[in-house]
Amino acid sequence: MDWIGLGLASTLLFSLVTVLDRQLLVKYFPVASSMSFLVGFIQFGVAGITLAVVLPVIGVPESGPAGIALLSGIVWAIGLMSFFKGLQMEEVSRATPVAQTYPIFTSVLAVIFLGEVMSPLQWVAVLVVVAGAGLVSFRRVPGVHGFINPKALAILIFGSMMIGTAFVVGKVALDEVDVWTMSGFRSIGMGIGLVTLNYRSGTVGHVRAAFKGLAGPGMLIITEGVLAPVALVILAASISRGPVSLVSAVAATRPLFVLILASMLSTRVWNVMGEPLDRGTLTLKVVSTVLMVGGVVALGLV
Repeated sequence: MDWIGLGLASTLLFSLVTVLDRQLLVKYFPVASSMSFLVGFIQFGVAGITLAVVLPVIGVPESGPAGIALLSGIVWAIGLMSFFKGLQMEEVSRATPVAQTYPIFTSVLAVIFLGEVMSPLQWVAVLVVVAGAGLVSFRRVPGVHGFINPKALAILIFGSMMIGTAFVVGKVALDEVDVWTMSGFRSIGMGIGLVTLNYRSGTVGHVRAAFKGLAGPGMLIITEGVLAPVALVILAASISRGPVSLVSAVAATRPLFVLILASMLSTRVWNVMGEPLDRGTLTLKVVSTVLMVGGVVALGLV
């Protein structure tokens, strides 16, 4: 399977994770930091299992590449935490397209630090993506016209910047180490970042409340302990085989899959997500998502 196929496979898995994360935040983790805190500990477990299997076979990497891989995980953690917070504040099919603007930042950083060259048409694509991000954040309210929840928008854009940075840092690490070693050390970094940044005085109490039943923790382990790590490994394999700007463009098609999943789970027959499905809202979501996806794909392919 080439890097495009790997990128799409990773994107499909991440789309499912996104929808499940939204349900976890709504039903079991009303405080986003408690969920991020637990995900950090899950990442330590993922790292331990991965490195215990890989290092005896491949060997221990040098401290430099291992440190870069660990740094990519910390940056991923900051971006993931921001996404969780934004996802809690907004509808999943609105939050996700804004968060997926990270190819803009990936491309800029790749030009500056990796020596990649972007054509004028690719810079035009950047403006298209920004326009799509603005459109998806606009909600029509009778008698009022404005952008919805500017705080959520700011949080999601910041998270997008961090994810874009993590792509570039991960690419640097993958030039020195294999995919599995990179994934293991990145998981350590993600664990450190998520646990450190999300610990609050009341975090332990929120975690205990979530553990009153088995449904929440079980769903969290499947989502963040199995599906997300597999998606990250596949993504790392794609990055190692292809240009990071192109891989990020393929990964940014996630909003389309999220939109489809969220809409399928918001029908009268099976209304799990509770997303609005009126004609005006759907039209706005589809147009803005198409703009953003078209822009980020052009960003990498023009």
